[in-house]
Order: sequence, then C-alpha cells, then structure tokens
Amino acid sequence: MKKTCLFLLFVCLLCINTAYAQTAELAYSQEAETLFQRSLARYIRGAYEDTKLGLQELLEQHPSNQRTSAAQLLLGKAHYKLKDYSLAIASAVELQLNFPYSRYLAESDLLIGDCYFHQGQVYSAATQYGRVLTSRTEVRTKARAADRLGQMAGAERLSNRDIERLEGDFGRA
Repeated sequence: MKKTCLFLLFVCLLCINTAYAQTAELAYSQEAETLFQRSLARYIRGAYEDTKLGLQELLEQHPSNQRTSAAQLLLGKAHYKLKDYSLAIASAVELQLNFPYSRYLAESDLLIGDCYFHQGQVYSAATQYGRVLTSRTEVRTKARAADRLGQMAGAERLSNRDIERLEGDFGRA
C-alpha cells in the first residue's frame, strides 16, 4: 500500500513538474511580440499570405515564447482562409500536441472541425464540434460549435445514425 501511494505521489509530482517545465520554457521576447502583432494586423486586414509568412518567421526564429501557441493557432487560421485545409489542420494539431494546456485548444478543435467540413468530412467535423461542447471553454466558443452542429443537423448533413453516434460519444449536451 505504501509503495502504491509513493508511486502515485511520484507520478503526480512528475506531472506537475512537466506542466511547470512547459510553462517555464516560454521566454518573453519583445521581437516575438512585435512579429506577432504585425502578423495579427495583417490577418485583420485580410492579407493572409503575409500573415502566414510572418508567423512562420516568428515560429522559426522564436520557437518558444509568450506568443507561440497563439501564433500556431493564427497560422492555422491563415491557412484556413487560404483554403489550405490540410495545413490548417496540421497547425491546429501541432498546437494541441505542443501545448496540451493551452487556452486555445477549443479554438483549435473548432478550426479542425471547420476544415473537415470544407473537405466534405461532415461526421469528422461534427465530432470536433462535439469535443468543443464537452470541453472546459468559454460559453461563446461552445455556442459557435453548437451553432455549427445545429446548422449541420438542420440542413440534414448528418444522418440519424450520425446523430445517434454523436449522442453516444458525447452525451446529450
């Protein structure tokens, strides 16, 4: 019993240390902040190719900074706007893998769902939206996912079987 408790304590400490190490590795960089703000302004103006290039430069030159996860998400959104859906998905998945505690996880699931939808993978899109609905994220993000699911169901893009599978996987949210 003591060995089990000690082992569980060790595992908990290891998890806490790993989470702290992920946070501690991110250094503040004024240059990274400037590159991010410039890229964000380009995105808002609709200059998605320039946004993509600026964010790629940021991520290459400053791979670990205060804006890394936000830059990764914005890069995915720029790819999405350019209709590069596979690259948008890759950016979102990279965010999820490298920053498992990021506040942008639900946004990345929403982005992946939108990409799947535009690729004609309706059920896969619906599962991503279901992930958002069952995540711990803000209500507005959940509302956007619910709206997309509702539109898909209302337009009969999901079969009754698809809806049953979603209810089985995610419950009746």
